[in-house]
Amino acid sequence: GGSVDAARLQPLMAEALRRWSLVEDASLMAALGTVQIVVADLPGDALGEYIDGRITIDIDAGGRGWFIDPTPLDDGEFSGTGAVLSATSVGGAAGRIDLLSVLAHEMGHAIGFGHSAGGVMDEARLPGQRATPERWLDAVVAAALPTSPQPGNAWLGAADITAAAAPTPVVIDWSVAATSPGTARTLPASAAPASSWQQRFVNQLGATPERLHPNAGLRVHLPIASPLSRL
Repeated sequence: GGSVDAARLQPLMAEALRRWSLVEDASLMAALGTVQIVVADLPGDALGEYIDGRITIDIDAGGRGWFIDPTPLDDGEFSGTGAVLSATSVGGAAGRIDLLSVLAHEMGHAIGFGHSAGGVMDEARLPGQRATPERWLDAVVAAALPTSPQPGNAWLGAADITAAAAPTPVVIDWSVAATSPGTARTLPASAAPASSWQQRFVNQLGATPERLHPNAGLRVHLPIASPLSRL
């Protein structure tokens, strides 16, 4: 039936905890260890509530009936992509409120989350919907990534977030002439600093030119026919 009791609640509580543990660290999960979960007849169409360390689940989902998933480890009774799945025509989830989703929602409040637009922390849950924390996180990650290929790059996936946030490497434009407006200019001879052993001693701790420029003997040959003044 669509009513719930403590015995039928237990495996769904364990699964909601497991799914939160996939996306939250141990310190936040520890807050759920002292939360009490009880069943009561809540007023109106309320499905559940969290107050002062206690989650209360309505006995019959506000009269609409619970979907108490017999196989909570998988989402086989639902289909779709994104943060919210929709019930299929088989499996018994259609037309009922998914108890796993509501338990996960109230546990989110116990962790410290408020309501959000969409996903497991949406303040409303329709019959035939499943929304769990790991799908919520996947949807947030997907929304933060580019929706089309970037020039010169392949499509980015969730594993590329760190790389996408890395600083953009400097690109040298070898086609810019040194004599072009706005480019580097040659200093007059009077402005060039004199080179002496005193300056090397004070500024470079007496290092020899060979030590200061260990790669001075290396040469890179570029396939260009332009003068050496081009950078």
